[in-house]
Amino acid sequence: MGIKEKKFRSEFYKQLKDFYSRYRKTFAKIIKDGQSKGIFNNEFSPEIVGAMIIGMLDGLMVQWILNEESIDYIEAVKTMNNILISGLKIKGGKDED
Repeated sequence: MGIKEKKFRSEFYKQLKDFYSRYRKTFAKIIKDGQSKGIFNNEFSPEIVGAMIIGMLDGLMVQWILNEESIDYIEAVKTMNNILISGLKIKGGKDED
């Protein structure tokens, strides 16, 4: 591997790491805000939930990229969102439908 390729890989790795870090923090903040407002259950780690959301989105995206017909990506994300939110909500708490 040449110097240019090593430099590119190093820079790409840094950018990818920063990208995922920002999104984990964003999702964790949303979860923390929901917990502080009494909407989401406090038993879950916001950081772990943030990482799980990214993992689920990445998994869906990979399946869709490999075979677009195998999954309706938009519908899958909506379903994931509904399952996730219903699992995080405090039952009988604020904003409960």
